[in-house]
Amino acid sequence: MKKTATAVAAAALISVGAAGCAQRQVPAATAYPTSEQQKMQASHHWDVLAENLAAGIAGKVSAVPGNRPVYIAPSKQNTDFSQALHGLLTSRLVEKGVAVTTSEAGNPLVLNYDSQVVSFRDREGLHPLPGDFTLMKGISYLIYRVGDLWTAPAWAILPLSEYQENYFPDGTNSEAIVNVTINDGAKVVYSGSRMYYINDGEKSHYSGAALPFAPHTKNYKAVDQ
Repeated sequence: MKKTATAVAAAALISVGAAGCAQRQVPAATAYPTSEQQKMQASHHWDVLAENLAAGIAGKVSAVPGNRPVYIAPSKQNTDFSQALHGLLTSRLVEKGVAVTTSEAGNPLVLNYDSQVVSFRDREGLHPLPGDFTLMKGISYLIYRVGDLWTAPAWAILPLSEYQENYFPDGTNSEAIVNVTINDGAKVVYSGSRMYYINDGEKSHYSGAALPFAPHTKNYKAVDQ
């Protein structure tokens, strides 16, 4: 009898809990489908970004009437990334046949860019999902790399660690958002945004103090007395 009463009480508690869940006043939190986001860890990755942006810009600029050149406005951010991206974008655009000018004279299209650092808290690191690093994948990669790089059996474990480092970079709480726009006067003819993970210790590359405004100057006309 005591066991029956206990079972009934447990069932009642479960029913109450289920009813409470069914009457939740806010939407239940669910995870996004699994996706990928690249992590920038070298200046080469900045060049890859510039190449990717230039490919999209070239098509949009060619559709603007008048065959006007592009003026890449200096970034308002004084960072390693902003300085490097200016030169990399110039190189990649010229390679793709886009006319780039160093002067605002002549009504060129104006390219502006900026970067923003976003830092998250209380989230888990970037770890491989169950099944990503399987035994078959590990063995296949081991066979593929050992034959190319090592002949000593003692070094056979190195390709596996390389696999882990290449495909599952260390977790980070920092990300960078890069925005690029091209304006024809007040009209936006191109807009592109990219998001990347970055190392926590490298945030200063992407988010620095704004450059000071140029001092205001006055022009005086000399008049003969």
